[in-house]
Amino acid sequence: MIPVKHKTDLLPLCILGVTFLADCYMLYTYRLEHWYIPLIWTFLSIPFIKGFLCAFNHHHQHVPPFKRKPLNYLIGIFYASTTGVTYNTWVIHHNIDHHAKGHLGLSWPEEASSWVKPNGVPMSHWEYSFKTWLFSYYMVFRNCSVYRSKIKSKCNEFLLFFILQFFITIGVLYFNWYVGLLLWVIQPAICLFITGDATWHHHNGLKDTRITHACRNNLDPIGNILTGNLGYHSAHHKKQNLHWSLLPAYHLKLLELKSLPLDTNNYVTAGNKHMAFVYPLIRIFFSKTIEAKKNIIKKHPKNIQNIYLTKD
Repeated sequence: MIPVKHKTDLLPLCILGVTFLADCYMLYTYRLEHWYIPLIWTFLSIPFIKGFLCAFNHHHQHVPPFKRKPLNYLIGIFYASTTGVTYNTWVIHHNIDHHAKGHLGLSWPEEASSWVKPNGVPMSHWEYSFKTWLFSYYMVFRNCSVYRSKIKSKCNEFLLFFILQFFITIGVLYFNWYVGLLLWVIQPAICLFITGDATWHHHNGLKDTRITHACRNNLDPIGNILTGNLGYHSAHHKKQNLHWSLLPAYHLKLLELKSLPLDTNNYVTAGNKHMAFVYPLIRIFFSKTIEAKKNIIKKHPKNIQNIYLTKD
């Protein structure tokens, strides 16, 4: 029996494993004379598979999926090679920093994922995305320097796996420079950018001492299946160590306690339109999950319901 803490992690972990093995197959099988096959795989797998694995890497750095630490280390290597985010990177950049200060509207670099410039002016979407991308690892090293006495073990693990990933990448490039460049350099760089870009709408323009009110939610059922309920963002920030599968129920609990924002500015419309071609399959295999998520939407006021239930 696989020692996972939550059975709901099995599907994303299987997808990660199969995807990583496919990358390894490309590395072992194809050279420059078949340049187009790894290229097609790279640029099709990123938007349709690996971009969503970025969300689950985020989840699994909040709540490690395995009961045994060596297995968490192993999938950390898989995730690093795929998404560009090494073991404990989000723990230090995101969990410790962003979750503690993200609702306060602090300027960069006082908050790792800040949407505010040092002069207090809000960043544009692209400025935020590029700055979050380019300075991701700088902020990890900065936080390790500032908070080292509190997170020494986390920083030591991060540094170990950061160095290990560097040497893995060097080895891959030596073995097959072309596929290595595509899948162990360019792909992680793109996925790291996608990760930062996807977080823009989570908080931009929102500042509130109430954590739940400084978040923007997305209640789209299919979008939350693809991203592991990341759209229940207020619930995630209120209890960051709660497993992703439990976020819808906790969101509903916060709604009943009147602890959620009910202004349309705190909600975004459904995204991931490029995945529309698989929506029929998702509706078949996840019909009960979709219905449960729709029932959550129906418990919101009409102004929120209209954002999601009037759209297919």
